[in-house]
Amino acid sequence: MDMKRILLIFYIFIFAVLSLTAQAEQFSVGDLYELALENSISLTEKTVRAKAASYRVMEAKSKGAPVFSFQSALSYIHNPDTITVEAGSFGQLPDMIGGQLLPDEDTTFSMSGNSYYDFKLIMDQPIFTWGKVYNALQATKEGAAAANIDSAKTRDLLKTEILTNSASLFHLQEIQKA
Repeated sequence: MDMKRILLIFYIFIFAVLSLTAQAEQFSVGDLYELALENSISLTEKTVRAKAASYRVMEAKSKGAPVFSFQSALSYIHNPDTITVEAGSFGQLPDMIGGQLLPDEDTTFSMSGNSYYDFKLIMDQPIFTWGKVYNALQATKEGAAAANIDSAKTRDLLKTEILTNSASLFHLQEIQKA
């Protein structure tokens, strides 16, 4: 037996002895069961584990949902307002083709100003996961079910120990009366 069970049995025994000797408040089996549920460290620990497992199920469900992100950027670029390319700045075509200047006339480009803005809204949606998302969800559901079963088993074990100990104490009390 682990130390927690020994302490629980000891506390139940002390309650029973006090009720026999002092004839003070007597506890029913239901009262003892409620006290054990309230004060059981192992049951509290297993209940917390079950809640954490159910959280992991919700987390695994969200892995199949789209993920949105937002990005923005601002850069200051020192550009002139306009750029002018003079005729012939890039040379001339050969005479056999026509000997035309490149470009053939002065060309003016207006620039976009001095600031550069970039905004992005990104959505990532897993489409082909080859069963990874589904299998992870199934595994976490099984883990949550196991944690809930473990918590219920601990609760049932507490009830069984209390019923066994109270029956033993009742028989000891009957022997003491005789």
